[in-house]
Amino acid sequence: MKRPNPKKTALFVITYAIFIDTLIYSLIVPLLPDIATKFSLSTAQVNGLYVIYAAALIIFTPIAGFLSNKLGKRPVMLAGLAGMAFSSLLFAFVEGYPELMLARALQGISATVSWTAGLALISDYFPSEERGRATGIVYSGMSAGMLAGPPLAGFVYDHFGFEAPFIIAATLAVSDLLIRMFLLKDQKQEAPQKFSYRPLFRPDILGYLALIVVGSSMATVIEPVLPFFMRAKLGYSATQIGFAFGWLTVVTGIFYNISGRIADKRNKPRMIFGNLALTLISFSLLASVANTWVLLLILNAFGVFFSFFFVPILPHISSISEKYNANPAAVYAAFNLAYSSGMLFGPLSVFPLKELSTDATFPALAFLYSLAFLGISVFCFVIPKRKQVLASRAEKLGK
Repeated sequence: MKRPNPKKTALFVITYAIFIDTLIYSLIVPLLPDIATKFSLSTAQVNGLYVIYAAALIIFTPIAGFLSNKLGKRPVMLAGLAGMAFSSLLFAFVEGYPELMLARALQGISATVSWTAGLALISDYFPSEERGRATGIVYSGMSAGMLAGPPLAGFVYDHFGFEAPFIIAATLAVSDLLIRMFLLKDQKQEAPQKFSYRPLFRPDILGYLALIVVGSSMATVIEPVLPFFMRAKLGYSATQIGFAFGWLTVVTGIFYNISGRIADKRNKPRMIFGNLALTLISFSLLASVANTWVLLLILNAFGVFFSFFFVPILPHISSISEKYNANPAAVYAAFNLAYSSGMLFGPLSVFPLKELSTDATFPALAFLYSLAFLGISVFCFVIPKRKQVLASRAEKLGK
């Protein structure tokens, strides 16, 4: 009997894990307007559900990276799944805002270990020249989760009530736990590599991590803002909001895979910078939504450009980090930390707003993110590069 290919098996397990984590995370998106009404939540409290999730990711990511390196990635991922199933059941039976926040925080803690340990497995199984394709496939799992989550939650909620989506989520988490338990094996290593973030403290690596914060902020802030915008401007129901987000994830899912294959063959920095600029432009145009067709057109553009920005950046950081003998667990933990910081910064950036559906919301946020993009480019790439050029010239003159 032919033995399964370890690479393909690992890639399937990682992709399915990210799919389930993202699906469970996104279940709340189409329910936000009704949750806000049911529990009498303010705008700040709604955003708080995203802030607490991101805060949990930020706090526990360094711990998850350390444990993945010390104990192995498989047991850490299994523990995360058990926590995900429990937090989903807790969500199903909440009776007030404190319980909502607790359930959301536990979701964040559970997702942290899955993302950190899961993504680190890519470097265990795939060489640098194959990581773009592998990362694109894993991100397609993320898009599939975002595709399935909102429509599933909206439909099940409209027909079976508040508890039903989260009971389904707990069941899916258990299925993920069983798959990881029986299919995933840790790669054997002679000894655990020293875990340290020190090799990552270089201008280029920090610059790319900062760009992840910007991109993650844009992707995350859409989730608490756009549902209210769609409800106020287009009169969408929870199901319609869910399917609109589903359309966005269809686009990103397709182009995550395409961009991953292209990234292995092309200049990654050019892909990253050019497509982040185009992502910012499409993000600012979300305020011009006039009807469903315009909404879908802009979401298409945002999804395509974001995919071509986001997929190359992690393999590129991983390749750079190998030159400095950085621990893969530390690299992927740093990526997770950067992405989590964006998830925190995005919702926090709209806290001062009393209304989330005004025409100025997306242009104002796009201007803020553009300033951050410009600052990162100058201080982490342009100035250090200029210093290297001057140092090289001085060395030649000295000779």
